[in-house]
Amino acid sequence: MKKRFGRKHILASLLLAVLMAGFWGVSQAAKPVAPAQPTVVVLSASWCGTCREISPMVRKVVSSSPELGLKLVTLDVDGSSAPAQAEQYGISVSGSNVPQVYLFSNGKTVLLFNGKNYKFGQSKAAEAEIRQRLQSSF
Repeated sequence: MKKRFGRKHILASLLLAVLMAGFWGVSQAAKPVAPAQPTVVVLSASWCGTCREISPMVRKVVSSSPELGLKLVTLDVDGSSAPAQAEQYGISVSGSNVPQVYLFSNGKTVLLFNGKNYKFGQSKAAEAEIRQRLQSSF
């Protein structure tokens, strides 16, 4: 004799699946929104010394390149709104190495800088690297 699943059983199974997905962090990722203008996103943290050295330099690079029409967004990875903001760009702040600097332009994502191996006092070299990658992206 075949056992038929009733409506309550199916609804209970669906509810359990949704709850488990939320519990395990499984969710359907939102499709990243391509920014209207080229955007530089800096992943930073208040406790990060390298971030405090790199962030002002990135701000200087962006402001000294008005011909590129860049928008600058800085995300504090420890901020409560950072995961949602980062998801808009299709990046994740969980477990991220900071600082990281991305360019979003014409539907492309370019990692301009990864501070994982950065040593204090290398800001001139880092600035040159970011400028070079930024210019070659346009």
